[in-house]
Amino acid sequence: MSTQRVIHGATAQFIQDILQQLGQNARLDQAEDGSPVLRSACGGWRYAIFFFRGEKETDFSSMQFNAGFEAEGNLATLANDWNKSWRFSKALALENGLVILQLDSILRGVTEAHVRHSISLWEDSLARFGKVLYG
Repeated sequence: MSTQRVIHGATAQFIQDILQQLGQNARLDQAEDGSPVLRSACGGWRYAIFFFRGEKETDFSSMQFNAGFEAEGNLATLANDWNKSWRFSKALALENGLVILQLDSILRGVTEAHVRHSISLWEDSLARFGKVLYG
């Protein structure tokens, strides 16, 4: 498949195939509501990919990378500092000592090269966020 062909939505299997081509061991799972979830790891950090679509769409039109971290300290300040510095990924501080890192990506009207670039942005964000948290 050409990385320049425009895609108009994607399946979880399509994203799993790309992750596996990139050397990740992505496992297809199911969320409580029955929707697909991809689980993988990069640089020692585990993460999940959630998929979204409009009511009348058959393929998914967007996806969200998501990783949770246990941390100490002022998590709201940590998340705010991250969000001021990083444009594409965002951090959310939860009250129970967890920080969530997320990155959204469009899957409609884009090329496979865009999807691969989104994965690269996620990998970079994940590695840098892990360093911010744990040194």
